[in-house]
Amino acid sequence: MPSAVEDPWDGEGVDPWLPRQLADELDADVAESSFRLMLADGLARWLKAVSGAVLGQAIPDVHALYTKDQVWRDVVGGLVDGPLKTSMVNMYTDLLGKGDWEKRAMVTQQLAEATNRMLRFPDTVFEMLTSEKTRITQSGGSVRDVVAGLSVFLGSGEKRWDVKANLITRTEVLSALNAGRFDAIKIIGEDGPGQLYHMWLSMHDEFVRSSHMIAHGQIVPIGQTFEVGFDLLRFPCDPLGSTEETINCRCRTIQVDKNGRSVQKG
Repeated sequence: MPSAVEDPWDGEGVDPWLPRQLADELDADVAESSFRLMLADGLARWLKAVSGAVLGQAIPDVHALYTKDQVWRDVVGGLVDGPLKTSMVNMYTDLLGKGDWEKRAMVTQQLAEATNRMLRFPDTVFEMLTSEKTRITQSGGSVRDVVAGLSVFLGSGEKRWDVKANLITRTEVLSALNAGRFDAIKIIGEDGPGQLYHMWLSMHDEFVRSSHMIAHGQIVPIGQTFEVGFDLLRFPCDPLGSTEETINCRCRTIQVDKNGRSVQKG
């Protein structure tokens, strides 16, 4: 069972964890910026290719989306091997110094899971396209109406794609950063004296889901799991957790002693 400090911060007065969270937020902002730029460019290229495939025939065929699978695979590969891997490895370097951290099993596992998640994105878009095409035809739209509607729908300037890109960016980058921090602290524990602990910290604002607010202040030994909702999570955005508890999560962990006193630099 996780323990918890009696009152890590109740939202009143000065937040004692604010300096650490601001430092983590800066790390995340830098990592997210490069990832988001590359994703936006790749998503625009893929949407253009999909639009040409789906609409480039007499009757629009949403299944033609999958003929551009390799385009999306190339986008995902660039993201994973580029900014995502760099961001994760930087967490090891920050805590442990330079090393061959990209060879760690955690890095390999995390990047493989991120790849698999992002490769499922075309399935989401297929469902969206199918729903939009059905909506147009059921409202009495002609083939020309379907073409016009799907053309607008697939436009890279549509807000829906910005929302999707932001969601992917936040979830994947923070998952990689948290996984890297988690594994680096495990290494410190293996090489140092005594048991290490970490504490779950939410952003403690109106956007935090209730289960994460409840998890705020939980302390567990490194290697054990936090109880978050119905999930057991190793760290925020843990890819082994449910989407309900991991997508777009902004929580952090901080290294502490068993009584909740910070022992982490910065």
